[in-house]
Amino acid sequence: MIERKGNGRREDNFDDRLPAIDLNRLEEEWVRQPRITERYAEKLAEAKKQLALLEQQQDEVDAAVKLAIRKDPESFNLDKISEDGVKSALSLDERHISIARRVIEAKYIVDQLGGKLKASDHRKTALENEVQLWAMSYFSTPRTGGEAGEHVRNAEKRA
Repeated sequence: MIERKGNGRREDNFDDRLPAIDLNRLEEEWVRQPRITERYAEKLAEAKKQLALLEQQQDEVDAAVKLAIRKDPESFNLDKISEDGVKSALSLDERHISIARRVIEAKYIVDQLGGKLKASDHRKTALENEVQLWAMSYFSTPRTGGEAGEHVRNAEKRA
């Protein structure tokens, strides 16, 4: 799905941008559009699954850390056990911090893919509008009339 490179940047295993609409191949664009939407919907579903698994893991880590804090508050620099004290000690625990950052990153990926899926829907609307313009001959070809048109037709006949 998403990998970290040595420079800290994420590399996605899917194309980052939606392809532009080729106005000269609208019929091909219509064939491609459902596949594009399906690809982003599948990626979003997978990302949501990963987020849910991380959130479950976060709950488990937090429960284990809270239990450890309550069993031995002195090792977490607490004089007495209170909810605020447990909450503060949890916030400073490395296991909690690590999983919380992973959850934040997973939420970011879900948001990005949700935006890409929405952009795919906007692309579909744009494609619909382009087809309507084409059907109304908005994208016309130049035509020559009169004497110039006669010369073109004669040249085409000779060719």
